[in-house]
Amino acid sequence: MTAARIMNVPRMLTLLVVLALPAYADDVELDAMWSWQHDGVVDWCRAVDGEMKQLTVATRDHQLFILDAATGIARLDEPLHVGRGASPAQGTPPAGTDVFCTFSRHTIRAISTGPTCEQRWRHGPAEPVRAEFPGDPEVLQGWTVVAHSEHGLLALHSQGSVALFDYTNGKQVWTLSVGKHAFVELFVLRDRAVILQKVGKRLEAAFIEVSGRRPELRRLDLGDTWPIWSGLTTRGLLTVNAIESQLWTANAPPRRFDIDIHHIRRAAVQVTDAPNELLLYFTDGPRPIAHDLLNNERRWPRDRLHPVGLDLLTLEVCGDNLLGTDELGAIVFDRHTGRVRAHQLDPRTRSIAAAVRHSKLYVVRQTRGAGTSGLRMARVTVDDPSAESGEGDDNCATWKLDGATGVVRDVIWTDAHVIIVMPHELRAFPLP
Repeated sequence: MTAARIMNVPRMLTLLVVLALPAYADDVELDAMWSWQHDGVVDWCRAVDGEMKQLTVATRDHQLFILDAATGIARLDEPLHVGRGASPAQGTPPAGTDVFCTFSRHTIRAISTGPTCEQRWRHGPAEPVRAEFPGDPEVLQGWTVVAHSEHGLLALHSQGSVALFDYTNGKQVWTLSVGKHAFVELFVLRDRAVILQKVGKRLEAAFIEVSGRRPELRRLDLGDTWPIWSGLTTRGLLTVNAIESQLWTANAPPRRFDIDIHHIRRAAVQVTDAPNELLLYFTDGPRPIAHDLLNNERRWPRDRLHPVGLDLLTLEVCGDNLLGTDELGAIVFDRHTGRVRAHQLDPRTRSIAAAVRHSKLYVVRQTRGAGTSGLRMARVTVDDPSAESGEGDDNCATWKLDGATGVVRDVIWTDAHVIIVMPHELRAFPLP
């Protein structure tokens, strides 16, 4: 078992993790619900929409497949040829549009994902089967970022334009000039967008109100430093650096928040945005911290928090939980108070994915060492009394994932399944 104790010392909170490891010999084998295989190497796999009922799989031989997430059955009669370097559009399409969008350098396409699954429209030429694009990728012309908005598909071109495409027919609704860019980020939240790019040695944000009518750009100078993390909230563009966070709007001076982070990771920054709440979560090394931006004060911890046994590499908001992970395992915090609600740690295996589903913490792990690359899944109950009482992982159950071995390219979680993405195969398992 794993034992964990919370020790209270004046002005100090320490979580001490001591590992007494479970024996894997008694693991129950969990059978796959379905398996999908392909000769070409899987390049990426994404959920089609927020309901996670369909998966899109792109392979390195430039084919695109759409699978039913519950059965693994292909929905397209024939895979689509999408060309070299095809990527999925950012974000999730609005409810009811039933569309999945991809883009490559010269082509944007939309695929219907409703009762009939087929290509809906294509903007740009059909890609040749063996498309080659010689030259420096940093100076090649073409579409660089495509993202979903409430009113259509936004697309940035390296030649300095942004365009809005209609979801239904692919018609270009409007286009704006924003200036050529070598590096750019596009943030979209419903009917608002911000383009972040370098203009000379300065950082500029271009604010756009997205609608069916051609908008005006509102440009803002953000200084000369690219932020470690940026995100669009209902109150404006939020940027995070090591010393401070700033909230930018097109019509007012920025609000500044002193956060004084000594060691921040881009993947370990999250925000919760609600009518009466704007909380910034981040890690300072191994310390998770929540800062209330509306009141400009630290929500938790109010005292110094020492390492929790993990050097947190990522943070993810899961409802009322905050999930922190590294290669050793995962820890679930109450995002409102910082209280530890569950953890699953094991130095013998490498944690490659974790999720919170139905009040359970699931962690997919891979055995360390030469010749032993099988996958296991561990499950711990969230808010079990042992999480803070000192009993640790007494409630931990583990399963071998049948046939899931070797290199793992990705792990996809739905409400009912975990899908292991391997170079030539997808295998789906139930969440026990």
